[in-house]
Amino acid sequence: MEFKRPKYHFTPASGWINDPNGLIYAFGKYHLFAQHNPEDAVWGPMHWLHGVSDDLLQWQEIGIALYPDELGTMFSGSAVMDALGCMTLMYTAHGAKEQQCVAFSRDGTHFEKSAGNPVIPNPGIPDFRDPKVFWNRVYGCWSAAIAAGDEVQFYRSADLLHWERTGAFSTVESRAGNIFECPDCFSLVAPDGKIYDVLTISMIFRKRELGCRMRYFIGEFQGDTFVQTVFPEEALALEQGYDCYAGVTYAGLKESIWMAWMTATSCPLPLRGYCGSLTLARKLSLRDTPSGLRLCQTCILPARTLEPVACGTALPECFVLQVIAEKPFHLELQDEKGSCMHLGLDGQNRIYTWRRKSERFAANSPYNERQSTYWTRSETGALSLQVVVDAWCVEIFGDHGQYAHGLLAFWEGNIQRIDWQGQADVRCAIL
Repeated sequence: MEFKRPKYHFTPASGWINDPNGLIYAFGKYHLFAQHNPEDAVWGPMHWLHGVSDDLLQWQEIGIALYPDELGTMFSGSAVMDALGCMTLMYTAHGAKEQQCVAFSRDGTHFEKSAGNPVIPNPGIPDFRDPKVFWNRVYGCWSAAIAAGDEVQFYRSADLLHWERTGAFSTVESRAGNIFECPDCFSLVAPDGKIYDVLTISMIFRKRELGCRMRYFIGEFQGDTFVQTVFPEEALALEQGYDCYAGVTYAGLKESIWMAWMTATSCPLPLRGYCGSLTLARKLSLRDTPSGLRLCQTCILPARTLEPVACGTALPECFVLQVIAEKPFHLELQDEKGSCMHLGLDGQNRIYTWRRKSERFAANSPYNERQSTYWTRSETGALSLQVVVDAWCVEIFGDHGQYAHGLLAFWEGNIQRIDWQGQADVRCAIL
């Protein structure tokens, strides 16, 4: 059985993709780049694949923007517009050592690498990658956050060509032996009007059961480095599942919009000719919760009208559900082989999910360990849950986006019926 291609999640025409790179609004378009192996549907020699959109929903693949060169293959990075209206890509050249390089474009389509590459040579460490460039409002210049082993290093530049190191950020978690990747630093306004900076980090955990996860920290970027000022009791996760990784925000926008790689730890995937997708675009905000200040996410969707749906209804490959419940409930989506995915609210005020393993996954895939998730709410009132199903991509949001969970669900055919137990109002819109 062939799995249908998602309609609104960016996927490559062929080959492999992973981390989103260079997210930027420029030349009247939303641009995304992604790590890409054009030769095979598995991870391989990295290129940058380029796509554009008018609305963050319908994507056009442009082609390959960056090819491997004598410095190495093209690892992750970011994009900004300089003062002269030139799009600048900053990326990691992954060769004998990892070094930071730049490329330029006057039209957002054709890119020329700098003759001065690398602009930040390797400082003598094996893991030194994924530069995220952002505007330094303290000094009025550019800063870059770079993943450097178990810390984030910060660099500063006036021209995107000449850089100096200014500081570093590490955590207690990092001393447990985790590797940092794909950092990002951006500002958000809290409900009280105060401006906070948020540092996000993707982490490769040594423990197999933890997989690859994303954490965030709330504080202040002081010009040279990030300082955490909000100290929660628990580590703050950007995602509650295992299938989202390497998320970064868009440059060139007033609001913070974020996308991630959606197939981080469940590969290899049972797809033909291509592998990987990115999440839907998500708007980020800060919200006061009973546990304190937290990051919340709202996904961007096409206009739709929600209508009541009855138990036993069959659903197509693309739809969105809205579930409102005052008390525990259990919802089940069934495909041609029966029970495939469950989600609900249990008696301990936890949102939970469970999904059946696809028979097409490799026998040694960690997917089986990560079939279920539980997340304890800080809210105690009614739960409003949004479930977006776009072919095999599922994204779930709850409690105003404090709960965000992207996961893979490989249906055997379309969903034959939806059922639920408990007092819940369930509505559906076809996408």
